[in-house]
Amino acid sequence: MYDPATNRWSAKQPMPETNERGVTGVINNQMYVLTGCDQEDCSDAIIAFYRYNPATDQWAKLPAPPGSLMRSIAGTIGKKFYVTGNNGQIGVYDPVTNSWTMKTATGQVPFNATGLALSAKLYALNLDHGNPDGTVTTSIRVYDPATNAWTKRAPVTLKQIGRLALVVREGSPRIEMVGGVRPGNNLQYTP
Repeated sequence: MYDPATNRWSAKQPMPETNERGVTGVINNQMYVLTGCDQEDCSDAIIAFYRYNPATDQWAKLPAPPGSLMRSIAGTIGKKFYVTGNNGQIGVYDPVTNSWTMKTATGQVPFNATGLALSAKLYALNLDHGNPDGTVTTSIRVYDPATNAWTKRAPVTLKQIGRLALVVREGSPRIEMVGGVRPGNNLQYTP
């Protein structure tokens, strides 16, 4: 756990199983982690879904979603955990009922995208293709739970980057894209 007030890291209770390719969300000060594979199995099956309570430093294993949600993006919207899949499905976990609802969204589904939740929507940014000048065109798609549909936004052109790290900036809603070569490796996207 990183404490910005002290600028220090401290070790916490490890996850119950070794795994990777997870996505996270926070609801009521508890972290939810849906993993994509463990050290031995990176198939399309979801391996595990957990909730971490920082007040007790304890993990709880929760029911995994019934569908395949590999190459996912995730975010918290309205105290529910939304996770996308590469097959057009959206998994919605409700901590009140401890259950998943699976939806099939309309519109183009991002493949292997990076994303997050902002202003009650999921934003997916995908590095689509390289351009002759060395830049990369990044498509932006937005999932709205109210309409259960993806919509396409105007693409963004970035310098060549390996991975995007996305954060929500405080104040006015915007996404900060950080990563890659300088200059131009810190850009803001305002919806």
